[in-house]
Amino acid sequence: MSDALQRTIRRCTAVLAIPLSLYPLVFVARLETDGYPYTNLILEVADEIALAVLVGAVGYLVVSVLLQFIVADPAPSQGVDDTGAN
Repeated sequence: MSDALQRTIRRCTAVLAIPLSLYPLVFVARLETDGYPYTNLILEVADEIALAVLVGAVGYLVVSVLLQFIVADPAPSQGVDDTGAN
């Protein structure tokens, strides 16, 4: 698999992880606003894991895009001459 394809798959996975990690966060927030006691350990752990996945996915996307622009080679290829001179 090429590097570009692997990078695309990782970015798509990160993009899909963002909305999926929001579901537990919204669920726990909804329980809190409805007045249910927030004492269930499983909900607390799921909330923290979802927050970590969200921050990790957003962080990966930001760093990946920034590195793409930093590492990109700005020099044109050597075989192409745009001046038209022979």
